[in-house]
Amino acid sequence: MAEAVAAGPCATMLGPDLIRLSVANSARRLVSRRRRVIVPNIKRCARGFGVIEGVVTHLAHRRRGLGGAVLETGSRQGPT
Repeated sequence: MAEAVAAGPCATMLGPDLIRLSVANSARRLVSRRRRVIVPNIKRCARGFGVIEGVVTHLAHRRRGLGGAVLETGSRQGPT
C-alpha cells in the first residue's frame, strides 16, 4: 500500500523540495535569511501553495536591503 501511494501524487507531497532557504552572506557569515515552505494540497492534485516565513536579518546588517534581496531571490526560484 505504501509503495502505491508514494508513486502517485503523494510522492510530490513527500519530496525534498518542500522547503527552500535563501541566505545573504557577509565575510562568510550568515547575515540574512528567509525560508519558503510549499504546503501540498491534496484536493488540487498535490498542487500546493507557498508560505514565506522566517525573514530575519542580523541587527548589525539591517537597513541595507538584505531582507528584500533574500525575498527577491526566493521569488526568482519559482514554484517547486
